[in-house]
Amino acid sequence: MRFPAQGLLLSEKLAQLLAVSPGGTVEVEVLEGARPVRTLRVAGVVRDFAGQAAYLSREELNDFLREGDVVSGAFLLADPREEAALYAAIKETPRVGAITSTQSLIASFKRLMSENMLRMRVFNVIFASIIAFGVVYNAARITLSERAWELATLRVIGLTRREVSATLLGEIAALTVLAVPVGIVLGNLLARFTIRALETETQHFPLVIDPSTYAMAVITVVAATAVSSLVVRRRIDRLDLVAVLKAHD
Repeated sequence: MRFPAQGLLLSEKLAQLLAVSPGGTVEVEVLEGARPVRTLRVAGVVRDFAGQAAYLSREELNDFLREGDVVSGAFLLADPREEAALYAAIKETPRVGAITSTQSLIASFKRLMSENMLRMRVFNVIFASIIAFGVVYNAARITLSERAWELATLRVIGLTRREVSATLLGEIAALTVLAVPVGIVLGNLLARFTIRALETETQHFPLVIDPSTYAMAVITVVAATAVSSLVVRRRIDRLDLVAVLKAHD
């Protein structure tokens, strides 16, 4: 969106709090100096994720504050190969209070966030794997307990261990295939609810789910199902056919 020659640009959250939309007007009062008050038109709304900001062109702002042609800061786009010369020239320039490298700040922020996010993701994956294994294994154990007599009967009438295992494990695999899409949808809804719950008047977060996140979730569940199935199959192979059939009677 281009910066308008006249009128305010408001952040999305500030526009919501003021209940104003592009084309509307707001009354602006300066709380220092001559304290001018002026009604300004809202030229547009910009989406940001922190703070409640209002933007005005420098010419219109200088006229509003009655300060003349002055600036309080500037953003410079510099060639990285010439940064050293630029810093040296700025240090020799009078009336320049400070200089900050946005690139360095962004790089430091990304490095810090990457380290923290990596730790969080490792712990989340570990706990998610444990929970997924526990849920699938517990369901498989319950199914095995309920179907032990039928499985033992299949063994007695001539089915091999592999065929009997395929009967139970196929059921578990089918349930997993049906559960994965449902889990993805519920996870998406939970993420949206969490984002809304964390939203404040000064900051909010965009919902960005990378496809690799879904892939990791599916791989975790499939791996947990595979491990659980192997453990349950060993129990199927060790079924005491005579004891199971007698217990049913």
